[in-house]
Amino acid sequence: MVVGLLSGALFLAILLFLTSRDGGTQELAGEGFSVEVPEEWIAPDVSFPLADEAQVDLGDLLLGIDEENWIVAYSFEREGDTAVSEGNVMAFAPALGERFETLSSDLPGAELTEEPYPVEVAGIPSLRLRLTYKGQVAESNELLLTQLFGQELGYVVGCNYSPAQADEVVEACDAALATFEEDT
Repeated sequence: MVVGLLSGALFLAILLFLTSRDGGTQELAGEGFSVEVPEEWIAPDVSFPLADEAQVDLGDLLLGIDEENWIVAYSFEREGDTAVSEGNVMAFAPALGERFETLSSDLPGAELTEEPYPVEVAGIPSLRLRLTYKGQVAESNELLLTQLFGQELGYVVGCNYSPAQADEVVEACDAALATFEEDT
């Protein structure tokens, strides 16, 4: 019941955020999914390492305020045929942690500050973790990564922010995840 109340409160907060902003939203869409991000965000010149996955042209998959404050969303082919559910999602946490440990080796001073933990996004079992690292401008940036386990595709929504822009990016990140739609 408490979880339901918290979920309802989070939904209301996100809804109020989306409806109270001066600008609208724009769609950030990739293969098999879409999310909404602030309309005024631009495509900064950012290189985003994708761990052991092949580098992809992020093009329209990354939007933000500047080079240190942005949201990236992309999909990838899931390996194996194990169905992921709320009941077994934590079984995938060690592999996700290792995968993003590899990612963190490309980020200066990176440290995993939150081990993977379960979340649900659009009814899809998901895991979230947090990294901190030395940014180009800020002393300590954070990267909040959420991996969603769809039926055929996996999805990553990454939210990168400096301390000065944390509130704005985290709100936009929560709103993006609240608007996540998997194409079926």
